[in-house]
Amino acid sequence: MGISLVIILFGESYRGFAQSMVPETFEKGTTSPFLGIFTHTEPVYGMDSKIQSLKDVISKNPYISGVTLKIRWNDFHPEKNIIEWKKLEELIEIASSNGKYVRLAIWGGYYSPYWVYKEGCYKLEGPKGSTTVPWDKKFMELFSADVKAVAKIYANDPRVFMVGILGHNYKGEEMHAPKTQYFKDYGWSKEIIIDNWKYWIDLYDSLYPTKKLNLVVSQMYPGMTDFPERVVAYFLEKCSERAVLQTDQLNGRESKLPISGQICKKFSSIAPNGHETVGSFKEQPERQGTAEMTVYKLRLMGNPLFIQLWRRDCSDPQYCKRFLDAMEKYEDLSLNEMKQQLIREGLYIEESDYIFKKKKK
Repeated sequence: MGISLVIILFGESYRGFAQSMVPETFEKGTTSPFLGIFTHTEPVYGMDSKIQSLKDVISKNPYISGVTLKIRWNDFHPEKNIIEWKKLEELIEIASSNGKYVRLAIWGGYYSPYWVYKEGCYKLEGPKGSTTVPWDKKFMELFSADVKAVAKIYANDPRVFMVGILGHNYKGEEMHAPKTQYFKDYGWSKEIIIDNWKYWIDLYDSLYPTKKLNLVVSQMYPGMTDFPERVVAYFLEKCSERAVLQTDQLNGRESKLPISGQICKKFSSIAPNGHETVGSFKEQPERQGTAEMTVYKLRLMGNPLFIQLWRRDCSDPQYCKRFLDAMEKYEDLSLNEMKQQLIREGLYIEESDYIFKKKKK
């Protein structure tokens, strides 16, 4: 089925078609359907702002097929006795009633509510503020309790398409972690890290036995280059046939794959992959690169399920259309044929001279 038909149907919010595209299980060695473009709620916004923002983007952009609800734990459970169930439900209903796939991700780490420290959680002073310690028993107890509470309501809810596995993350959904020196008083060890990741994978696996589960791959502790692949291997072993790998590092400025992309490519015959762009086409064109090379990289990593553009790109439909037009233009070509076509068109970029410059404090 051509991407143009997908655009038309998703643009009309044809929910029945969208849901029917996803197989019950992902069979090894098969190619999954490409579901289109996802957007996300901005994590730095509160729940009320997320609701309004989501309404706006869905009403203005006909090219959106899915939404990732990036929810900070301290927004969802701001006080010990206050949980924002109604606002979470409203977000899910806004997306699903408009025919969008819903991917749910609740972030802990830096976004842990203040009250958990009063309950006895370790408080690690990291490089950018206070965060929880992923293997702290009290943190595991409290965060697990909310994960279980959410699963009790949504594990069998067909409106929720996919759930992100989180718990060991400290500043978002990627695997990034502070340097080991910050954990010197908390018993850091390689065994503890891997065992903790296994705990969170096992927990989500048991709570969501029929949902698609999602793991966002990235670098982890500095110098521990084998950690991400070890975690991925365990995830695929436990959650085979419904596991989705993801990176938040997809760019179109060069042909080189990041380590996370190499891992996705290595396991692409076992699990489909989704990718969020590393930057904004609209506001960071040098960092993100071109739509054509982004399509090439998406295909290079093998078995793409969806692409997630930054919220600011999705606020302007032209960036989604530009990407989907590029998908349609090259869809009938093999990956090598696409590369040769890009070379002939002067659009292929072997290596970029872009250097990400961090803002000086």
